Amino acid sequence: MSIHVFASTGEAYDHAQYGPYIADGDILIVPSEKVAGFVEGGWPIAATIHVGEFHSVAEGQRIIAENRTDEDGKYLSRKLAEACAALEAYQDEDLAWDLNARFDAAPRQPAGL
Repeated sequence: MSIHVFASTGEAYDHAQYGPYIADGDILIVPSEKVAGFVEGGWPIAATIHVGEFHSVAEGQRIIAENRTDEDGKYLSRKLAEACAALEAYQDEDLAWDLNARFDAAPRQPAGL
């Protein structure tokens, strides 16, 4: 499983269908739209409240049923949790970079030693 970050859900949707480097089960995150999801059968399925251009969880259940046998019945739950965790981790990392950039950009006073 890989995690892919995109600027928009439309861009992520296109890459999920046509990008040869995106495989079933990969996570797609779009921080600007607060959307996270995963790919199943070339279709991006949203794991978040915001879906953007992705398919809803209800549509995702149908897509999964058409594409795989979910032996333990927990595949969808696992993928939803993974996608949400990836978005949260990315936002935490992005916040850390933002805070560091603001610190680095702040004017400094000489120590006067």
